[in-house]
Parts: sequence; structure tokens; C-alpha cells
Amino acid sequence: MSQAYNLLTITQSTDTAGVIESAARSLSDLTTDVRQRKNGTPILEVLGEKPTDILLLELDLSDAAAVRELEQLVRTNPDRATLVTSSDASVQDIRALMRLGVLDFIPQPISQEDLVATLKETVSSLSKNKKSGDGVNGKVISFLHACGGAGGTTLALQLAASLKDQASASVGLLDFDLQYGNLGLSLDLVPTSSILDVMDSGSRLDPSLLQAAMTRHASGINVLTAPKIIYPLDAMSPSGAVSILKTSRQSFNFTIVDLPHAWANWTQPVLGASDMIFLVLGPNVTSVHRTQKILDALTNLDLEKVPLVLVANKTENSLTGRQRVSEAAEALKKEISISVRADSRDVEEARNRGILLKNVNDRCGAYRDMQQLAEKVLRDLRPDIQISAEAKSDHLFTRFRRK
Repeated sequence: MSQAYNLLTITQSTDTAGVIESAARSLSDLTTDVRQRKNGTPILEVLGEKPTDILLLELDLSDAAAVRELEQLVRTNPDRATLVTSSDASVQDIRALMRLGVLDFIPQPISQEDLVATLKETVSSLSKNKKSGDGVNGKVISFLHACGGAGGTTLALQLAASLKDQASASVGLLDFDLQYGNLGLSLDLVPTSSILDVMDSGSRLDPSLLQAAMTRHASGINVLTAPKIIYPLDAMSPSGAVSILKTSRQSFNFTIVDLPHAWANWTQPVLGASDMIFLVLGPNVTSVHRTQKILDALTNLDLEKVPLVLVANKTENSLTGRQRVSEAAEALKKEISISVRADSRDVEEARNRGILLKNVNDRCGAYRDMQQLAEKVLRDLRPDIQISAEAKSDHLFTRFRRK
């Protein structure tokens, strides 16, 4: 027996409602609920709280308030397929809708044949996503940067290497910084594809397509690199970003996402779809101030339930350095769980040579400290995977040990 899906349609005209009802009746695996909306009535008021798999909205795209409501609906419900129809839409309007995360646009006057085809494709996409989601146990870890130069990209890279090496886990490393992402450069990769090849693939995206767009590093890490040229952050839609994460969950034990410093309209859904967030800061006034702004944003966006780990990076290996970390934690009223020492010479050499830090000096303090990230992830997210004995170094000893 096929899976039944429900379609909720909100229209502004009886003619549109009639065409949609007729098209929906021809699909046995689709139930429909058509509601009328008068101009000026909030969409949320008409929508109510009834859960729905597919939402089809008839909109006047010159109504700025309605478009803002649409954006909110897509952002807060990335799993729902959202379709839009309008009597007056330019090419720019349609592109803007796609960037918001709308799955498809249906021009007017509506062709019943085209509408049936669109609904069939939408149902097929939902069925495919449901099947591929069965039995998924991959975890998503996102990295936020308090400010430029905090070293979050280096930590994301080293965490990926540690999980692959020490836990024998499959790892996907995703560079979501469409403008200045340099994960590929940090690993001296020569990619033939990038995130551009998957972020607009829609229902075609599956584990095979995703992995084909990734570049495999000698360590075994699969990397989805950033574009070679600068792209606007809103070139990726919220639904597209979440779709990439879902597909990566199906492919890897761990997916690590390196986010840009600037927030985009897809940042909230990406963080909401994460199993853990590492927020990387430096032990200085500017970084602490920006960290507080991020903490406030996470609270305002109802993301407090996602486990958050504060990491102080590039700290001084001295009493003064440890005091600064303590003062930062006190100012933030939040525990800083992990501190990573500043071994700038080794870290810089690894970055410049495009190799992993362990291949430069696996006895340096920074490398030892970075192993705490993997231990935290495994302990909290996958206690069934045991880290190797070699990685279980005595951090109380190595914290004061120099190479």
C-alpha cells in the first residue's frame, strides 16, 4: 500500500481552487484540503496548526508581508514541500522564490496536466526522502566562528581527521562558506566538483550524487568543497541546505559542517538539524563579545536544545592564558569545555603545506588538545563507538607538555 500524503492549498480565487481540487483527486496517494484566503489575511491564520506534507500557496508576489510569511514558513518547516502559484511573476520573482526554498513554481493560468505532473513529482520526492531516511544514524556537527581568525575551520578539519583515524568512522566534511571557504585548500585538494553541483539538485539529490560531487582525501575524509568563485550566501536555499545534510546523514557516520562567519537565511535550519554545535572563540574581549551575540541569537531562534560546546582556541600555555579562558567563561556565564593551545608554528605549517596537523607534529600541544573534540563527540553522540587507546592521552599531563 502506497504512503498517503496530504496537500493543503491556500488560494485567493475559486477558479484556482477548482483546478487544484480536480488535479488532486486524480492522485490516489494524495488527500487535499483547500482553503480560501482574503487579501490581507495572514497566511498563518488560515494555515492553522494542522500538519501537512505539501503546502500550495496562491500569492500576490507584490504583497511584501505575504512573501515574508512565506519565508518564515519555509524556514521553520524545511521538511515540508512548499509550492507557489501566482498570476504575475517575473523571472526574478521565481528565482527569489527558489532561493527562499520553495520547491516549485506553478504559473497561471494553471494547466491541470502540468499541475498533476508537479504534484506527482512532489509526492515522489517525499516518498524517496522517507525511504532513504529509514535507519539513518549519522550525526551532524556544525562549527560556528565567533570571529574571523578564530580557527574554527582548522578545528573542523582536525575533528574530521580524528573521527576517521581514531574511531574508524566514515566522515563527510561540508564547506558551507560559499564565499571564502578554504577546506579544500587546507587539504591541498584539486576538486572537480563543489557544493554548487548539489545545492540546487532538488529531488535528484541522493547519496550517490552527493558522493560524486565530493573529493576524497588520502585520509579517507570525503570533502564537499566551496565554489572556486564567490557566490552570495543566499544562492543556497534553506531547503537545499537541509537536503544536503539529510543526504549526508545517509552516507556517513559523521557529517561536519563548516559554516561561514556571516549568517544566511539557511543558518537557522542547518543549526536546528545539527546534533551538536561547536562555537569557536578566542580568549579576547572582541571574541567574547561576539560569542555573547551568537548565544543570544541561538536563544532567540529556539536552538537551545541543540547541544552547544564552547571551544577556546589559540590559548596561551601559561597561568595568564588559563586565567583569560576562565574570565571569558565567567563573562559568558557559560562553561568553556575545551581549550586548545596556540602552537602557531606547527598549525601554520600544516595549513601552508595542505596537510593534517598530525603529519607535521602529533606531539604538539595543539594536536593533543584537539583530540578532546573527537572524545566529546563520541562520548555524547555515539557512545557505542569506542575511541582507540592511542587517542586516550592523559590531557592533564599533555596540557603542560611542550614538544
